[in-house]
Amino acid sequence: MKKLLVFLFFSALSLTSFAQLSGDYYIPQGANPQGFETLASAIDSLNQVGLSGTVYFYIDDNLAEVGADLNITRSDLSTVNNLVIKPSVSKTPTISITGCTATAGGTQYAGLSFNGAGFVTIDGSNTVDGTTRDLTLSMDDGTNGRIIIQLYGNADTVVVKNCILKYGV
Repeated sequence: MKKLLVFLFFSALSLTSFAQLSGDYYIPQGANPQGFETLASAIDSLNQVGLSGTVYFYIDDNLAEVGADLNITRSDLSTVNNLVIKPSVSKTPTISITGCTATAGGTQYAGLSFNGAGFVTIDGSNTVDGTTRDLTLSMDDGTNGRIIIQLYGNADTVVVKNCILKYGV
């Protein structure tokens, strides 16, 4: 009986640990109630557990990210379960990308990669339905960084708008 209770406890714990992402997340989290410290950790969580509804990743400050870690592979996103990446209200952040890989494959020489993942919008405006260009994606890897955003493997319905794309090296 004791073994059964221990098993049930850990089973319940594992189920709650892997709930799908839902709602708004701030990157970096800072004082916000829900968020991630890096875009890479948010993407890792997305790839592991998926989404429930429209999820917003609000970029709340400048980020320094490793291109090899920015690979969205979740192929079950949809019009109902979709991702929007955009700056927080009144913020003008830059995502600086370094650490790209020269290894052959889907992330080769790339910053942000979409491997079969669609239904993602990167909206650089920091207002709802805005047209300002408040988000900058900067490729700062002078050795292996060649592609800021890469789509492959049926990455349909990816929208990039109102962004500044910059080769910073």
